[in-house]
Amino acid sequence: MTKLVKQPTVSMWYSSILYFLGFFLFLEWLYPLQQVTDTVDMHVFLGFAAFCFVMTLIQINKLLKFLLKSVGFLFVLHHLFFDDSIFQFVWIWEVIEDVFQHMSLIYHREWSMFSPMFRSLLFLVLIWLMSYLIHYWFVYSKRMTAFILLTFSYIAVLDTFTAYDAKWAIVRIFIFSFIALGMAHLIKEIEREGLRLSLSIKKQLKWMIPIVVIVMFSTFIGYAAPKWDAKWDDPVPYLKGVTGINGKSIKKVGYGEDDSRLGGDFVEDDTPVFQATVQSKQYWRVETKDLYTGKGWKKSSSATSVMEDVVPFSTFNPIIESERMEAMIEFKPRMEIPKLVYPYDIVEVKADDGDTTFLVDDSQAIRVEKGKISQYELTYIQPSYPLDDLKQSEKPNANSPIFDLEEYTQLPEELPMRVRELALEITEPYDTYYDQVKAIEQYFNQNGFVYQTSNIPVPGEEDDYVDQFLFDTKAGYCDNYSTSMVVMLRTLDIPARWVKGFTGGEEVDTVTKADTTYHVYEVTNMNAHSWVEVFFPDVGWVPFEPTQGFSNLANFHTETDAVDEDILEAEPETPELDEETDEQDMPEEQTEDTSAPSEVDGETDTKWPMRILIGSLIIILIVGGIMIYRKRLYLETLWVEKRWERKQDAQAFQNLYHHLLKILQQYDKEKVSYYTLREYASQVDLRYDTNAMRKLTGLYEHVLYRGVKKVDTAEEITQLWKDLIKRIMG
Repeated sequence: MTKLVKQPTVSMWYSSILYFLGFFLFLEWLYPLQQVTDTVDMHVFLGFAAFCFVMTLIQINKLLKFLLKSVGFLFVLHHLFFDDSIFQFVWIWEVIEDVFQHMSLIYHREWSMFSPMFRSLLFLVLIWLMSYLIHYWFVYSKRMTAFILLTFSYIAVLDTFTAYDAKWAIVRIFIFSFIALGMAHLIKEIEREGLRLSLSIKKQLKWMIPIVVIVMFSTFIGYAAPKWDAKWDDPVPYLKGVTGINGKSIKKVGYGEDDSRLGGDFVEDDTPVFQATVQSKQYWRVETKDLYTGKGWKKSSSATSVMEDVVPFSTFNPIIESERMEAMIEFKPRMEIPKLVYPYDIVEVKADDGDTTFLVDDSQAIRVEKGKISQYELTYIQPSYPLDDLKQSEKPNANSPIFDLEEYTQLPEELPMRVRELALEITEPYDTYYDQVKAIEQYFNQNGFVYQTSNIPVPGEEDDYVDQFLFDTKAGYCDNYSTSMVVMLRTLDIPARWVKGFTGGEEVDTVTKADTTYHVYEVTNMNAHSWVEVFFPDVGWVPFEPTQGFSNLANFHTETDAVDEDILEAEPETPELDEETDEQDMPEEQTEDTSAPSEVDGETDTKWPMRILIGSLIIILIVGGIMIYRKRLYLETLWVEKRWERKQDAQAFQNLYHHLLKILQQYDKEKVSYYTLREYASQVDLRYDTNAMRKLTGLYEHVLYRGVKKVDTAEEITQLWKDLIKRIMG
């Protein structure tokens, strides 16, 4: 006997294509994160998302599927945050310990205190859950409209209020969405009509060709068609004004690798990063960057070499006055960064294990070859820069044998001319090389500049980061000040570079070793900082501090007796600071300047009524939405009743009766599968002490089975309906 093969009504191919269209839409939520947040290693999260979606789609045992996803989840966490072998399961206990530590932070709603590992863990869990939700929306229920609308809204908001350019993202979402909607409708029709599809994949896919052709043709017409100019005023500036959004991204403060796009707000984070035991307070250097792009900083070279016993670079001429010192660095658990932090001028590094190999690159970043290092000792030479020599220095010429002058005077061709003009205007009264540098450093202490960490814009595609700060906003934090100083110096052909690292931190203890007093400083994420180094022939690279509220910790000395007091100071006093302010009372990098002009405060005050109004409207909408949702069955009942009263025909009566069955189901009187309608009606009447359900059922069967078009007993039906609804719903 030949065995008949049952053909499926809906092909697995259709379900798979529909599911992966949902996956591609979900990716549109992930793509902008690297640009508008401080998320790094985005390719790892995208790979995990693809893995979760594939695991959700394939037909295997649910327990096995869960175990495979768990293994992938742990593998990603290990790859991102641990350097030892994945089979040394100690790291799993560290993850569990970190989760329990964060429970108290969640309870106290201290979201900004979350560690990078815990934030990544939550992100991975979200991706995991979304693989199930999208499978439910796209494959099981085929109700994807809400997700599609949210995706359009999400991308539109990012395109409007951040630096993310969603031009092509909108096109991709349009294509994926309408193909998915078309396929979902096709599948529903196939199921409703009970059609049997051919087993041939080619014949199955032919059904999709009209959908794809129509969507692609519509996309082309929409993209190529002429666009009408806007007739209304742009509402975006107003919305930005009342909500405080200024095209910015919000980042968590701390050391980060990617500086290619500077700007945006950050949230404060005083999580300790490391402790430094040292003889005097220092700036902690990590690396320098030399290539300014107009939006941020990059390295012109990524060449690295193995560092031998002695550090192969120096920031200053060894003949100047200096003192040999030692320091010990100890990072907090899970706060290690992949590069060493070190003071001016490091000569030797000793790791605890003694076998660590260090790599050094052209940016003077010292990196551990494998993994990270949590504790090490440093030998360094603390310089004292001679002011007399600095004041007598001349600009290095293009033939300097020490370094490539062009590398440290590089600027983008698109740099606005007014930046160059401002630098010339500032330095015009000064003749010496050193005085010109100091003039630009001190320029930011007056002229309306303020230090703040909020309402900081990210430059748009046509904006220059420095130009925007110097002429438009005049408000920002260390990156704004240091980058602007470097760029203005370079317009004058003065070699300068951008340095990033940490400020000195807060003293928490003192220790004595071999009759030498050492100070213990705790350095947190809030101490992340950037500053400027300028090259002086016969001296070397000299640090300068243009950021308001910060003191240059470098030592300077003079051999002449008659020197003005202001020259002896490495950082001149600013109008905003009291003369008797102690150095340790200076604000850290993330302390917002409170001396902002009164106009800014006034503007902020005027925003509060609008914010309260908007907040109240949002609360009203949320509460109203909850109430409507809870009363949805009652409202639907009123709507069905009104339709019956307006059009009392057979179809309206059938809708009325079907809705009655739905109400009974909601009120715990669901029809048993083997009951006839009359048996079920008797059970309902018995429960509610009435005979209305049996009468309505008899009328329903009369209309349904006899094909009656017009209902002659409309008044009786209305009375029976109202009586029964009143008994059921109260």
